[in-house]
Amino acid sequence: SPVVWGDHVFLTGGDSGKRVVMSFDANSGKLQWQSPVPNAAKSDVPDQSGIAAATCATDGQRVYAIFANGDIAAFNFDGSVAWSKQLGEFKNGYGHTSSLLTWQDQLIVQLDQGEPDDKLSKLYAFDGATGKVVWEKTRDVGASWASPITFDAAGQTQVLTLAPPFAISYGAKDGSELWRAECLD
Repeated sequence: SPVVWGDHVFLTGGDSGKRVVMSFDANSGKLQWQSPVPNAAKSDVPDQSGIAAATCATDGQRVYAIFANGDIAAFNFDGSVAWSKQLGEFKNGYGHTSSLLTWQDQLIVQLDQGEPDDKLSKLYAFDGATGKVVWEKTRDVGASWASPITFDAAGQTQVLTLAPPFAISYGAKDGSELWRAECLD
């Protein structure tokens, strides 16, 4: 899915050997830049979802992209790389499709995988400028394909995640679990 900010329309793409982030001019449709993710890990492209199913996100300074093989990267609006890293291969039969979320100066990543007992699922907050982990929470859920959202309630910003059987809310500042409801099947 495209993400629009001002005159920029951002898209992601890739195949088994490369990942790219693209910026198009919103007025003319012309490609402004196409930048590869540095050191992209070679991997098989999931047939069910493709390598770039997750929607990218922007905070107005950088555009962030995540791919089904664990590549994650941030690009400045001129197409230069701000940072990139490899989160490891995901244990998710249909590929990673959870879209990214920005909040203040952070990038929120819901990375659910495996089975609940595997304890592989995590929720991350990365510093948007550097890619350093601000906080990380292990989640007792298995693979999911939902995307996190933020909302304000009870005097704070919360990050809401969905993964069967739970809806779980975390504090956006520190990742502390605020509440959960067993409501999904």
